[in-house]
Order: sequence, then C-alpha cells, then structure tokens
Amino acid sequence: MWMDVASGMMSIQPIPQNPVIGGSVTLSVIGITGRIQTFSWFKGSTDGNNQFLAYFPGQNPPLTPGPLYHDRLEAFPDGSLQISNLKRSDEGSYIVKIQADKQSDISVDLKIYEMLSKPKIKASTSHPKENDTVILTCTSFNAESIAWSRIPIGVTLSADNKTVTFPRINRSESGSYMCTAINPVDKKNSDPIKILVAYGPENVKIKALSLTDSLISLECSADSVPEASFHWTLNGTDINIKQNLFKVDQKKAENKGTYTCVAKNSVTQLTATEFKYVDITIGKCITVRPILI
Repeated sequence: MWMDVASGMMSIQPIPQNPVIGGSVTLSVIGITGRIQTFSWFKGSTDGNNQFLAYFPGQNPPLTPGPLYHDRLEAFPDGSLQISNLKRSDEGSYIVKIQADKQSDISVDLKIYEMLSKPKIKASTSHPKENDTVILTCTSFNAESIAWSRIPIGVTLSADNKTVTFPRINRSESGSYMCTAINPVDKKNSDPIKILVAYGPENVKIKALSLTDSLISLECSADSVPEASFHWTLNGTDINIKQNLFKVDQKKAENKGTYTCVAKNSVTQLTATEFKYVDITIGKCITVRPILI
C-alpha cells in the first residue's frame, strides 16, 4: 500500500498543541510530497539505538519495533505517531525520517504539561502595621506565570510575578488579594487573603452628654485598626474603668477634676489620650488638648 499525500512544506504538528500528563498526543506529519514508501521515528537523534519504530506501508505487518518501542505508541500510514498515557519522560525531541519523493528528516520538540495545583498566598506577617514592609508570595506547582487581582501603586513585583512587596504599607492598601496561576492548559485562582493594616489610635475624642441634672456620660472614641481598648483616670489616678463609655455624678465633689481617656492599639502598641475637666461648681466640661504617646 502506498500513501499519496498533498505537497507542501513538511512539518510535525502536535495534536493537541499542548498535551497533558496522562493524555495522548498525535505527532502529525504535514506537507509530505508524493507517496510514502517508509518512515521511522526516533527520539533525540537518528542513531539506531534511539529508534521507536519503522513503518513499511504494504508489508504485513507494516510496523517493525525499534529499541525504544513501547505499547503506548501507535503509527499510522500517513507518517504520524500517537503516544498515549503521556508521562513526563515522553518530553523531548522527536524525529521522523520519511522516504517519499525524496528522503526528509523532520523534528519537533514535544513539551508536556501538567494541570495546576491551586495557588496559595503567604504573607510575611499576619499583623502588619502601617509603614511596615510586607511581602505576599504566591506559590503553585507547574505554573508558567502568575497574575494578581490587585497591584497598588508603589508596590514591587518580582521578575516572575510570584511576590508582591509593599515597601511601606499604608491603610489604604488594606483589603483582599488573590493570585492566579496560569499555564497553557490550566488556570486556577487562589483563595483570597485579607490584609488588615494596623494604625492608630488617632483623633481621640471625649464626648460629654447630660443625662439628668446630676448625671453626665463621658464617651471616648478613637480612629484605630484594630479597635482601641480604653481606660480612664481621674486626676492622674486609675479609676478602674475599661470601657469607652461611663456615667459621672457631677454633683459629687469627689468626681470633680480632669478625666483622662487613654486609648491603646494592641498591634501598634501606641497610646493616645484626651483630657476633659469636669467642674461641679459651674456644671460643665472643658476639653484639653490630647497627647499621643
């Protein structure tokens, strides 16, 4: 039997173009001129020890196994070679010697891909403070490229895009970050990682509110992430109040004086204070300028 193939520039086309581990690929020879008399497939070089098989159309059987032959191979009269149940070891250079109108040697480098593992993001610190250096690293097996869902201005990307470095992270960069691993046969997203940048306490304020003729409430607030804790002093003495809101009977003489609210951030370890003077004689509160420690 002779195979008559249309003329053109000869080449080997893998089908599919990006084969995967465990799948199959057909190395299809295209552009052959004339009738195929015989062809042989090799790996690496055309040395006889590297031969998979020889194929002689018209003979019975047409296929003659070579030293590298295995049962995952199948040859076809048009010169193509199919490899099934692909393994990583199947990668490499494949060469076919074809005798048709003339003898030709054609080669192709076969690349085999694997499905991706789900990428994971690791942060250099789990509790970043404002102005800290923070590094996010995305890892995934078999990825050829990494993309990020969010890249704020001023951050630095590594050459392979696997790491994002915040030289001095700021509160506006808090939020969720996700990376995507990509190769020619697969694409997978990581779970989002939430970055919460700690700052403060700032803008500590005491709000006084009259409840009755004798009772007032003092409420302390502060801008802080995470939320600040509070404690109070009266005239410099701790009064064992650790919430931000409490009531004062301003008609009692012992309650007269300067109330100090101390706000503290457990991550930044910073404290900030504000003072308010309660005068039982004139029945009003006077706010004093706050101090940041």
